[in-house]
Order: sequence, then C-alpha cells, then structure tokens
Amino acid sequence: MKNSILVQYGLIRSYFNPASYNGNLFVNLFTDVLFVAEEHNIRTGYDFREWIDEKDISQNNNTVILNADNFKFSKLYLNMTDDSLTTFLDPDTKYKDMGLNDKFVSIILPPWTSQILFTDKDLNNMPEINPLNVPLKFGITEQGNSSDTKWLGLYGNNIYNEIELNAPAGFKISSFDNKNFSGSLKVFPVNGELNEVVFVRFEPEYKKSYFDYINIYSGNLVLKAGVSGISR
Repeated sequence: MKNSILVQYGLIRSYFNPASYNGNLFVNLFTDVLFVAEEHNIRTGYDFREWIDEKDISQNNNTVILNADNFKFSKLYLNMTDDSLTTFLDPDTKYKDMGLNDKFVSIILPPWTSQILFTDKDLNNMPEINPLNVPLKFGITEQGNSSDTKWLGLYGNNIYNEIELNAPAGFKISSFDNKNFSGSLKVFPVNGELNEVVFVRFEPEYKKSYFDYINIYSGNLVLKAGVSGISR
C-alpha cells in the first residue's frame, strides 16, 4: 500500500491515506502511538515527536495538533431540527473549538448543523438530551379552540433523573395524542436512555400571536423547544 500511513496504537492497526497535511487535525496523539510511513515498500516507524519533526507537520499553519498535554478529548454536538439550538456547556469543563478559541457557557447551533468541541475531560458519560421536530409551528387557531396535535421527540443518553416539561401559556402537552393535555408533564428514562415522544396542542385563550418555548429540565440539564401560533 504505497504512499499510505499505518497508525498503530496498542494492538489496533489501520491504514489511511492522508492525501495532504493541509487542514488535518490530529487529536489525542499520545507519545506511544507509532506512525509507520510506507513508501515504495519500505516502512519507517516514528513515535509522535519523530513524526512531527520528520513530516514537518508543526510548520503547517493550517494544521492543529492537540495531544495529551492539553485538550485530548472531543465532543460532537448536533442540531437535527429546523430551529437554532442553544446547548449549555458543563461549567466544570474547559472547551475549545476547532480554531482553538475558548468556549464558555453555551454554543448556538443553526438548524441542521453540527460542531466539534475539544475538551480537557471525557464527556462520553455526561447526560445529554436532544429534541426532534422543532420548532412546532401551529399556524392559525380560533380563540378557545384546540389545534391539531403535533409531536415532539426527545432522545438522550446518560439520563438518570426524571425529565420535566413545562408548556408556556396557550400550549398544552401530553404523553398521549388524544387525551390528558395539561401545562406540565414528566417522563422517565430507561436504563439511562431516553427515547420519548410527547404531544403538543395550541389552545389560545386570547386573540394574539404566540411565540414561546417548552422548557425541559432534567437535573442540571436545561433544554428549550420553540412553539408558536396565531389566534384570531
């Protein structure tokens, strides 16, 4: 396999073709990782520092190297909705984006986007909840009537507290699509996993435009799902 690179870590060996070092991002490279460059059937092994020096990676302004000495973990954040999503960050964790800029408090993800952040600790076991099918736009409903029902999906991992949903004025929520609608609701994870669908109706009391959020809480997690409607 000419002009390829073998990355070996412990018993794990894999080839990949980097094509160019421009813009590559090397993450979590411990000094005992072995890089093997194979060219014209001749293999040369390097440790991490030798690899950087040999390939002159550190001289490339478009390449970032994050190793065990700083931010060696990464976390992918997703927004699979039609609305902007604010994700609150763990206050006890340090974050950097791919430009190595510090991130604090929260990040805002535009609709149908993702972002990778690098952290100083492993967040794989941190609780996480994500919404589906938001925002919920109900259009026009006559004052005193109920709209058609829309669904709101919630999925998450490492959730061990109950999840409480509070609807704003003019909206009701339920675990059923045709009964028991009220201003609040509790749902529960199963073995740390959350895969839940709840149902929402627009029930306006006044003739006006409504725009607000369903607030979702679980422990220290806070999530907002946008809802809107018009009453005439």
